[in-house]
Amino acid sequence: EGDIQYERGENHLFFEVGGRVLISRMIDGQFPAFERVIPKGNDKDIEFERERLTSAVKRVALLSNERSRAVKFSIEAGKVEVTSSSSEFGEAREQLPVDYTGGAMTISFNAQYVLDFLNVVQTDTVLLSLKDEVSQAVMKPVGAQGYEYTYVIMPMRT
Repeated sequence: EGDIQYERGENHLFFEVGGRVLISRMIDGQFPAFERVIPKGNDKDIEFERERLTSAVKRVALLSNERSRAVKFSIEAGKVEVTSSSSEFGEAREQLPVDYTGGAMTISFNAQYVLDFLNVVQTDTVLLSLKDEVSQAVMKPVGAQGYEYTYVIMPMRT
């Protein structure tokens, strides 16, 4: 509550709110071209129930390799099988029904990176958008009101 005072110096921004001052230095260089990292040609879209995908990845990741934390998504028409394996502990697999009619493919991700996205999304449905097994994928919330964001996730070679 209250007024915010703002001033701009040569290389700094000054904000004063309720007796507190926030000083921020302005970036001198060019901001990285983040648009180049976001893939444009992802033509395979798969929608998941967020809670089911979160639970599946958590369970399967328990048996993933401790160093890589890799979980594999085997995608076929009508289903995605989430698997992991470790020479020490064995193999885990869980099948999720999905509405997908494209060609079969297999892609692996670091389980923690998938869970980082799923743990903050508040929508019931999430979208995984892919092109192939080696290109970056995109995860997005479906039906989010008032905000939209894109989560780029790199595949792992397994």
